[in-house]
Amino acid sequence: MRVTLTVGTFTRILPEESTIGGVCIPKDTQVFADIYGIGLNENYWRDPLEFIPERWESRKEIDPFSFIPFGTGPRMCVGRRIAEAQMQLITAHLCSSYKLHLVKEPDPKFEVLIKPEGLNLSFEKRV
Repeated sequence: MRVTLTVGTFTRILPEESTIGGVCIPKDTQVFADIYGIGLNENYWRDPLEFIPERWESRKEIDPFSFIPFGTGPRMCVGRRIAEAQMQLITAHLCSSYKLHLVKEPDPKFEVLIKPEGLNLSFEKRV
Protein backbone atom coordinates (compact mmCIF):
# COMPACT_ATOMS: atom_id res chain seq x y z
CA MET A 1 0.00 0.00 0.00
CA ARG A 2 2.95 2.32 0.43
CA VAL A 3 4.07 1.97 -3.19
CA THR A 4 0.98 0.57 -4.94
CA LEU A 5 -1.70 2.99 -3.81
CA THR A 6 -5.25 3.29 -5.07
CA VAL A 7 -5.30 7.09 -4.72
CA GLY A 8 -1.98 8.95 -4.93
CA THR A 9 -3.01 12.32 -3.54
CA PHE A 10 -5.60 14.08 -1.44
CA THR A 11 -6.46 17.71 -0.89
CA ARG A 12 -7.20 19.83 2.13
CA ILE A 13 -8.08 23.48 2.61
CA LEU A 14 -5.88 25.15 5.21
CA PRO A 15 -8.00 26.39 8.12
CA GLU A 16 -5.32 28.93 9.05
CA GLU A 17 -2.20 30.50 7.59
CA SER A 18 0.64 27.94 7.61
CA THR A 19 4.32 27.83 6.77
CA ILE A 20 5.43 24.74 4.88
CA GLY A 21 9.04 24.38 3.81
CA GLY A 22 9.69 28.03 4.58
CA VAL A 23 6.81 29.20 2.35
CA CYS A 24 3.89 31.08 3.91
CA ILE A 25 0.57 29.72 2.63
CA PRO A 26 -2.57 31.81 3.26
CA LYS A 27 -5.64 30.58 5.08
CA ASP A 28 -8.28 28.84 2.87
CA THR A 29 -5.68 27.71 0.30
CA GLN A 30 -6.23 24.26 -1.18
CA VAL A 31 -3.12 22.09 -0.76
CA PHE A 32 -2.34 18.67 -2.22
CA ALA A 33 -0.66 15.86 -0.26
CA ASP A 34 1.42 13.67 -2.57
CA ILE A 35 0.96 10.33 -0.81
CA TYR A 36 2.68 8.45 -3.63
CA GLY A 37 5.73 10.73 -3.49
CA ILE A 38 5.94 10.39 0.29
CA GLY A 39 5.89 6.59 -0.06
CA LEU A 40 8.94 6.75 -2.34
CA ASN A 41 10.84 9.46 -0.46
CA GLU A 42 14.28 8.23 0.60
CA ASN A 43 14.23 10.67 3.55
CA TYR A 44 11.56 8.38 5.07
CA TRP A 45 12.19 5.00 3.43
CA ARG A 46 15.51 3.20 2.95
CA ASP A 47 15.46 1.58 -0.52
CA PRO A 48 11.83 2.65 -1.11
CA LEU A 49 11.24 0.39 -4.12
CA GLU A 50 12.62 -2.73 -2.45
CA PHE A 51 10.29 -5.26 -0.82
CA ILE A 52 11.53 -5.23 2.79
CA PRO A 53 8.76 -6.52 5.10
CA GLU A 54 11.07 -6.21 8.12
CA ARG A 55 10.84 -2.42 7.90
CA TRP A 56 7.41 -2.71 9.58
CA GLU A 57 8.65 -4.65 12.62
CA SER A 58 9.53 -1.48 14.54
CA ARG A 59 6.79 1.08 13.91
CA LYS A 60 8.61 3.49 16.26
CA GLU A 61 11.17 4.19 13.51
CA ILE A 62 8.48 5.15 10.96
CA ASP A 63 7.31 8.76 10.76
CA PRO A 64 3.51 8.52 11.28
CA PHE A 65 2.88 10.90 8.37
CA SER A 66 5.10 8.99 5.92
CA PHE A 67 2.50 6.24 5.50
CA ILE A 68 -1.06 7.57 5.06
CA PRO A 69 -2.76 5.46 2.36
CA PHE A 70 -6.21 6.23 3.79
CA GLY A 71 -5.54 9.89 4.45
CA THR A 72 -5.47 11.31 7.94
CA GLY A 73 -7.53 13.36 10.34
CA PRO A 74 -11.30 13.79 10.47
CA ARG A 75 -11.68 13.29 6.69
CA MET A 76 -9.75 10.03 6.41
CA CYS A 77 -11.32 7.13 4.50
CA VAL A 78 -14.35 5.79 6.36
CA GLY A 79 -13.70 2.30 4.98
CA ARG A 80 -10.19 2.04 6.42
CA ARG A 81 -10.87 -0.54 9.14
CA ILE A 82 -12.89 -2.88 6.96
CA ALA A 83 -10.34 -2.59 4.12
CA GLU A 84 -7.47 -3.44 6.49
CA ALA A 85 -9.37 -6.41 7.96
CA GLN A 86 -10.22 -7.75 4.50
CA MET A 87 -6.61 -7.40 3.32
CA GLN A 88 -5.33 -9.30 6.37
CA LEU A 89 -7.87 -12.11 5.94
CA ILE A 90 -7.26 -12.50 2.20
CA THR A 91 -3.48 -12.36 2.62
CA ALA A 92 -3.55 -14.97 5.40
CA HIS A 93 -5.78 -17.27 3.35
CA LEU A 94 -3.65 -16.96 0.19
CA CYS A 95 -0.35 -17.41 2.03
CA SER A 96 -1.59 -20.46 3.93
CA SER A 97 -2.94 -22.10 0.75
CA TYR A 98 -0.35 -21.07 -1.87
CA LYS A 99 3.27 -20.11 -2.41
CA LEU A 100 3.22 -16.83 -4.33
CA HIS A 101 5.92 -15.93 -6.85
CA LEU A 102 6.27 -12.57 -8.61
CA VAL A 103 6.63 -13.30 -12.34
CA LYS A 104 7.09 -9.74 -13.59
CA GLU A 105 7.41 -6.34 -11.89
CA PRO A 106 4.16 -4.33 -12.09
CA ASP A 107 4.00 -1.26 -14.31
CA PRO A 108 1.63 1.24 -12.64
CA LYS A 109 -0.38 3.68 -14.77
CA PHE A 110 -1.00 7.11 -13.24
CA GLU A 111 -4.50 8.42 -13.74
CA VAL A 112 -7.00 9.67 -11.13
CA LEU A 113 -6.57 6.27 -9.51
CA ILE A 114 -3.18 4.55 -9.56
CA LYS A 115 -3.60 1.06 -10.93
CA PRO A 116 -1.10 -1.54 -12.05
CA GLU A 117 -1.65 -3.05 -15.48
CA GLY A 118 -2.01 -6.47 -13.92
CA LEU A 119 0.03 -7.99 -11.13
CA ASN A 120 1.81 -11.00 -12.55
CA LEU A 121 1.92 -13.63 -9.82
CA SER A 122 2.11 -17.38 -10.02
CA PHE A 123 0.41 -19.49 -7.38
CA GLU A 124 1.84 -22.82 -6.31
CA LYS A 125 -0.57 -24.92 -4.24
CA ARG A 126 0.85 -25.82 -0.84
CA VAL A 127 0.74 -29.47 0.11
